[in-house]
Amino acid sequence: MTVNVTKPALNIREKLAELDKPSGIAGEAMLRADSVQEQRNLIGAGRKNLIINGAFQVSQRGDYTTATASANIYGLDRWRVDSNLSSSTMQQTSVDVPAIPVKSYAHKLVSSVSGTAYMGIRQRIEFPETYVGRVVTYSAYVRSNSSNTRLTCYVTGSAQLETSAPHSGNGQWERLSVTYTVAAGPLIWFCDVFMSTSGVGSVSITTGDYFEATGVQLELGSVATDFEHRSYGEELALCQRYYWKTSTGGSYNYVTVMSCASTTSANGAIQFPVTMRAAPTGSMSGNWQLAGAGAVNVTSSAFTNASASYTRITLNTASGLVGNAAFALRNYGDTSAYLAFDAEL
Repeated sequence: MTVNVTKPALNIREKLAELDKPSGIAGEAMLRADSVQEQRNLIGAGRKNLIINGAFQVSQRGDYTTATASANIYGLDRWRVDSNLSSSTMQQTSVDVPAIPVKSYAHKLVSSVSGTAYMGIRQRIEFPETYVGRVVTYSAYVRSNSSNTRLTCYVTGSAQLETSAPHSGNGQWERLSVTYTVAAGPLIWFCDVFMSTSGVGSVSITTGDYFEATGVQLELGSVATDFEHRSYGEELALCQRYYWKTSTGGSYNYVTVMSCASTTSANGAIQFPVTMRAAPTGSMSGNWQLAGAGAVNVTSSAFTNASASYTRITLNTASGLVGNAAFALRNYGDTSAYLAFDAEL
């Protein structure tokens, strides 16, 4: 005779909660976490993503709806265009990728011409020698209308080139990834999103071919884990280590106080909001004034004695500084005026 026994479904989480040794509030939170990333956040496991601005939130250099993507220029923070295409545009696009915790932005490159070429964006990793011999995984969410779009990583010292499988070219979001061991002798380490051959060679590109990338991540280990979202404030501070641009916020807003060195020269100091990677190169753009008892237009500028924390700024005028011990530097009716400091790798 056959006897059938039916047992109710067992909820392991509830049974664990009933054990004599309780898991506690923190333990129950770990059990109920929906992802590995949530568990890492609960135990304070630290930051895992070596890529800065991987969700392309920060764009100190400008608001890119459409801009010329010239070779070797930086657009969105920490990302440099690398292309031999004669004409292309870059954009910061708003996207909603279900696998990423929050709505974010993407970096988009679009070809403006047809030809045989390559185009892409890349980020250079700082202190590459510390990762020699380590297994790493590079991943990103990518959508493209070209099946030649892929992720690449290049270590120049060892001539190591690693490439992901290509995007299908169907215009949908796909997560691409590549896992490898960092070879000895790295001098420069680039992580890229490219429209190219697997060897970063030229391919046939047609006007309107594009790719968008977001959720870019480089992490230790052999698995592409959940994308680590950082707040805008965190990403901004990380980006400002390499580049900082003042934001005046309107006309005639003040930046710093300066003292007269002569009838045509004034000196001051600019303190950076975060310690930069190295002493940066400074530049001034737009219309500026030295405002004291009167207002005197700035004719030229120089940045000297720079460190990673601050720089000396010397401003010259045609005349008019006599009799005023101190001035304040302000933009002169120019909302687009700025000071910029560059310490990129």
